[in-house]
Amino acid sequence: MYKKIIWLFFWGGSFFATKLEAVRPFVTDDARISDYGQLELEMWPDWGYSSAGHTLGYNLMFGMSFTDFLQLITGSGINQEIQGGDYYMHDWVIQPKLLFWEAKENGFPGFALALGTVIPLKMREVFRRNTGYFANGMLTTRLFKDWLLLHTNFGYVTATEGVAPAYEKVYWGFGIDLGVYWSELRFIAEIFAGDPYEIIGPTLANQTGFRYLYSDHINLDLTYGWQEEVDDTRRPIGRTTWWLQLGIRLLFDLFTKEGKPGNPLGAPGLLRFD
Repeated sequence: MYKKIIWLFFWGGSFFATKLEAVRPFVTDDARISDYGQLELEMWPDWGYSSAGHTLGYNLMFGMSFTDFLQLITGSGINQEIQGGDYYMHDWVIQPKLLFWEAKENGFPGFALALGTVIPLKMREVFRRNTGYFANGMLTTRLFKDWLLLHTNFGYVTATEGVAPAYEKVYWGFGIDLGVYWSELRFIAEIFAGDPYEIIGPTLANQTGFRYLYSDHINLDLTYGWQEEVDDTRRPIGRTTWWLQLGIRLLFDLFTKEGKPGNPLGAPGLLRFD
């Protein structure tokens, strides 16, 4: 098992080529975690553009489910400016995610809660050098035999510099995941105000794109989005960032129960209403 984990870290790290500080393939999180004993790997190379220039980026996140209701997520990324070749590391995210109960088909929405921190690596002196803390509540609703999924997030983020809070903000997000002709081909779209992984998040942003469920263990996303750029007080600075990114989600059954494949719908949660 440990050899598998080490191999995955080196394999994922080999993609690190080098985001305007863009966002994840889907910022509005779902009330779901991977099944017990599964390792979830998400990576997304991207290209960003604003009046300040072009950037390339690569991001990598790992999630491991240690129980039927708890997943630990961690990761970071790299940005590189195309013109000047300058680069910097993104802040490092550490996020435990607790699934209280799973969403039922055409039934009660699932609910999950994430509490996390965003730690600056201080590889470069940029204004986002605060340590951030966030809480995020997530609801997911499954409709029409999963042809339509609805995700709602509502949370709170605070950033500190030293001891006193330097920044506090409530944020929200709403996303849809809709089957298109085949249930494996999905149209995805979201609108959100703030991103818990980006300490000084955007005042408003959206993304649209498509998701292909190649198998229970491999998903591919292609998304396009935009957001207002803001300064360190979260005031818009009159520029907009656009990005295009490819998201790749992989699941590995490392120590699932009895060595059987994990449930592709994820873990059942802390509370069960069967």
